[in-house]
Amino acid sequence: MVHRGPSAALLVLVVAAALSACGSGEGGAPSGSPAPDPGTTAKVDNVVGTLDRAGVRASCVPGEPCDPAPLAALLVFTSADGKQVRVPVSGPGAFRATLSPGDYVVTPAPQLPGLTVTPGRLTVPETGVVHPALALVSGR
Repeated sequence: MVHRGPSAALLVLVVAAALSACGSGEGGAPSGSPAPDPGTTAKVDNVVGTLDRAGVRASCVPGEPCDPAPLAALLVFTSADGKQVRVPVSGPGAFRATLSPGDYVVTPAPQLPGLTVTPGRLTVPETGVVHPALALVSGR
């Protein structure tokens, strides 16, 4: 049988005290981290829209089964300085994003031959929320 003397018990107490001192402080912020400023707000989505995919036709070759119509899984917003923001599109076509104010070119991803987004341009204002109603169209 191993006997644990007072030094082992003291060591356990010191380690427990040290670990509890490293816990989270007020508001759940780890010790040493600044607490969140209650005056700041989280970024809010300023682009909330829909992508209509009804204009996309299936690819059919006479005498063979039709391939399903391609769907855009993402929209890519490209700013004038070339920065891209990729935004997921839900099954029903809803999307939301936080974009800096400015003009953007909108394209589908993955990019497939003959598929475009209309309108293909979007202007995000300095303030407020823009609600674009976009459509995915097939040029074939």
